[in-house]
Amino acid sequence: MIANTTVRHFSENSTQTTGHTDSSNFNQACEITADSAVEIAAKALAYISIFLVSFIGNISLLVVIYKNKQLRRSINYFVFNMAISDLFNPLTIMTVKIVEIISGSSSWKVDRPWLLGNILCKLAYFLPDVSLVISIGSLLLISIDRLIAVVFPLKTKLISSKVRLMSILSIWFIAIAVHAPYFYTFKLIRDENETYCKLNWGPAFDHMKTHRRFLTATFITFIPIPICVLAARTTATASGNVFTVMASVTENQVCKTTTKCKR
Repeated sequence: MIANTTVRHFSENSTQTTGHTDSSNFNQACEITADSAVEIAAKALAYISIFLVSFIGNISLLVVIYKNKQLRRSINYFVFNMAISDLFNPLTIMTVKIVEIISGSSSWKVDRPWLLGNILCKLAYFLPDVSLVISIGSLLLISIDRLIAVVFPLKTKLISSKVRLMSILSIWFIAIAVHAPYFYTFKLIRDENETYCKLNWGPAFDHMKTHRRFLTATFITFIPIPICVLAARTTATASGNVFTVMASVTENQVCKTTTKCKR
């Protein structure tokens, strides 16, 4: 989401209706308001703290699940998967933001060799958004797994490790496929002796129209739809618990009136 917010701000201020870059507008969009040394230090400290908590926390979670065999349950496969994808954020967009704050400029710092800088530019925005989709997908898989465990407890054992692995791989495939256009749209641009990593769907597509359609499609697919699925799962789980309790009460009543109960 950080990447999308940044992208939207840069793209809307750095392109004309024809899809070509407007140099003056781009410079205005890329300017960072001069902050005092105290403000810069405070922002840098905040981002570094978030970076450390995110990085160390996810690494610790991965190590604990990997070393403890008792934690290798179905739900933790999805948690493990989510922790791996969450490492992309501190290693990419968080690092870029920290460098921008400390340097006081949003210009891209790695442009030599140009190919390496271009690849890092694409990955810096590609990986965080892929991570977001994987996290959403993992939460959905966790919800479905818990739904089956509560509503269909006898079918839980039918879900093999192979099925879980295929589900996880499917999430990665979808996330990578959806954001594959980033390898075309993000590119390094030279402007007044400065290099910037910017988003532009041109010249192959109309920038503004294509970008709006892309944002709309991804938002609808990965925000409202998952929320509806989670809500449906919560309702179904609650219903399943009610039925379980009712069945238990009925069984107890039968036991009280007959002598066929198992001791």
